[in-house]
Amino acid sequence: MRTWCELYPADELVVLGPSWVRDSFAGPDVDFVTWPNERVVARSTGQMLLQPLLAAVKKVDAVVSLSPIVSPLVFARPTFCFEHDWRHLKNKDEFGVAQRAYRKLWELSAARATGCLCISDKAENETLELVRTASTEIVPNGGDHPRRWEVGDLPVHPRPMVVTFGHHNNKRPDLVIRGMAKLPDNAALTVLGARGELAAQLKSLAASLGKEEDVLFPGFVEEPEYQRIIAGADCVVVASSDEGFGLPIAEALYFGIPVVVAEDSGVSDMHGPDVIAAQPTPAGMAQAMAEALARGRTASGGVSSWADTVQLLRKKVANSL
Repeated sequence: MRTWCELYPADELVVLGPSWVRDSFAGPDVDFVTWPNERVVARSTGQMLLQPLLAAVKKVDAVVSLSPIVSPLVFARPTFCFEHDWRHLKNKDEFGVAQRAYRKLWELSAARATGCLCISDKAENETLELVRTASTEIVPNGGDHPRRWEVGDLPVHPRPMVVTFGHHNNKRPDLVIRGMAKLPDNAALTVLGARGELAAQLKSLAASLGKEEDVLFPGFVEEPEYQRIIAGADCVVVASSDEGFGLPIAEALYFGIPVVVAEDSGVSDMHGPDVIAAQPTPAGMAQAMAEALARGRTASGGVSSWADTVQLLRKKVANSL
């Protein structure tokens, strides 16, 4: 949104989303309509019913959903949805019944949308494999948004700091913790996003491996703190079982921070030699993290631009009108 407003200030944007989007976007004049999306029922209602109503009332030219769902009830105007990954079909055991039922809407959306905008070759290949009638085009994510971060003076860690993620079980933070246990004792690990029962399980695991003092669990943090943690890391690990792109990968590469990914996630093909692909085992993770820490920071990576993303997206929309 920020980049679109910078490049095309004459365009009128109507944004439907949760209140945190409006609160965090203190930018140009954008017409915000807030709708809660924390729960499946509220989210799906907004996407399927409020979205077409808003399109009609606001008389918009086109509807672009940054999620995989754009309502099939939108009429007389082109519709676009973004495809990130289809891991709910590939790794069904990672999702509950309600989540799987909700994500069935993805297939309906992909089949009916004017265009399915895929963030990577991987996302496009998976989409066409699962929804053969989908009209797909690749619109890659940008990765230069950390240029807006105001991180100030970064913390100086007394020992190497590794950062990983635990807000969903597919992030496999347990694998990273087990790998950390095989590293020398001078490294520390921050697990972002873990909370509730999963956080308790991970803390117990760290304690059982003698790493209770070496693994930090700040849970979900505010955006400024998240930015400081990422920008100040010595290594970022994205151990997901499947990823469509992995924004934290691009964020770390922007700062020249070495990144470790799981070789079965599919993201190493996207980010190429800029990341270290690890076998999804504790030993494999340990070896890759040791290599990353030994490599250290490099010059900022050549991440893709959100300006390129917006220009390509806007061209697709304009051509459909």
